[in-house]
Amino acid sequence: MRHFGPAALVLAALTLGCSHGSRRPTAPTTSGTTVATTAATTTSSTNPTTSSTAPASSTTSTTRTAGSTRCGTGALSVTLSDLGAAAGTAYRELTFKNTSSRSCTMQGYAGVSFVDAQGQQIGAPVQRMTGPDGPLTLAPGASAAALIAYHDVYVATVASCQPTTAVGVRVYPPDETASLIVATRTLVCANPATAGTAGVSPVTAPANVHP
Repeated sequence: MRHFGPAALVLAALTLGCSHGSRRPTAPTTSGTTVATTAATTTSSTNPTTSSTAPASSTTSTTRTAGSTRCGTGALSVTLSDLGAAAGTAYRELTFKNTSSRSCTMQGYAGVSFVDAQGQQIGAPVQRMTGPDGPLTLAPGASAAALIAYHDVYVATVASCQPTTAVGVRVYPPDETASLIVATRTLVCANPATAGTAGVSPVTAPANVHP
């Protein structure tokens, strides 16, 4: 049997101590991946707008949700009522009613034009005029409105007007590409170059609509 002297035993102890001191515990990489995946899954599952077929991107989901709150044409009914006349101008209230089962928002101008019996536009579109504006939230059954100012004196006196009887008004709700037609007989200018037949205000609360 080989015997080691005291100096050799001390050296061995020092070498063993250095070996254990340089070994540091390594965190398992799968743990970090699991946490990240769990967090992403939790975020997605708690988002009420996310469905099994919805894109994973939260940005796309948020955009789609925001767009769906606008009052679409299919969620609205439109009526037109007289508000009286003064100084050669007849005033009418264009009313939008939310016929859906959820709240929606409206803001801006409706697209309005006069049409014939075939639904073809007559003359220039109704021009925009200033008025109260701002986002308006419509609960189910609630209404928004816009003022239409029909200038009958203009139609009767302007040169090259080409007066023609319209049988309806085509209405595009703000930011919509589908329209509704309201039946009404009105004498309008058929010449598109004469664009002063009527004006329309932004949609607002019905209480704000008056001549």
